[in-house]
Amino acid sequence: MAMLTKLLRWLGVSTFAIARQTIPVLTCVCFELRIRRRIKIEETTHELNDDMEQYVVLELDSLGSAHRLELERREQLRRNAQGNLAAITVAMSFIFGVIGIFGNSSIPAVDTSIVIAVRVCGAVAVLSFLMSAVSAMRALAPAKVYDMWLQARLRPCGRSSPEGDEKARLIKAVFLNQGYNLILANYADASNIGMRNGVVAVGAALLLMIAFGGSLW
Repeated sequence: MAMLTKLLRWLGVSTFAIARQTIPVLTCVCFELRIRRRIKIEETTHELNDDMEQYVVLELDSLGSAHRLELERREQLRRNAQGNLAAITVAMSFIFGVIGIFGNSSIPAVDTSIVIAVRVCGAVAVLSFLMSAVSAMRALAPAKVYDMWLQARLRPCGRSSPEGDEKARLIKAVFLNQGYNLILANYADASNIGMRNGVVAVGAALLLMIAFGGSLW
């Protein structure tokens, strides 16, 4: 029974790992739904859970620095996603240019298997870049930001002092921003994976076309 459990667990991990490297946008959606359920629970209360409560002992300045770091991290993720979108635009233009040249070329006596392989690589490249673009756009989509200028105007958190209230708000804001940043970081990573797969597929197609240039051109 223990062996069966380990086998099933291994298969589950392996399947997720393969899906992550081939269709990362789908794994991102599952991850986002799971994280958002947890975030929604925390957004309904000003109380700190056990994981948050342990950080009350930190200095107020340290908590403020952690809060600013999460906001800066979000901006960095967005900049990376914007860079990916720009790169994908160039890559897609290149792919369609190559496809156009390949389609308009005179191809006498071409090995059918080579043509199929080139087309498959081209299709994989297009799909990979599309998934990368979708993931990048999702990373750029509007998301909640917990800014302390606004949070400080909410009702007190029930602490024994104003400093305690401010600490509680900062800790809650840091954790909630971390949750949204995890979602954005996951999509940003999926965008990078899609770009990598697309570049590999384009490279494979070009190598085939160069290797069999006498037949394809």
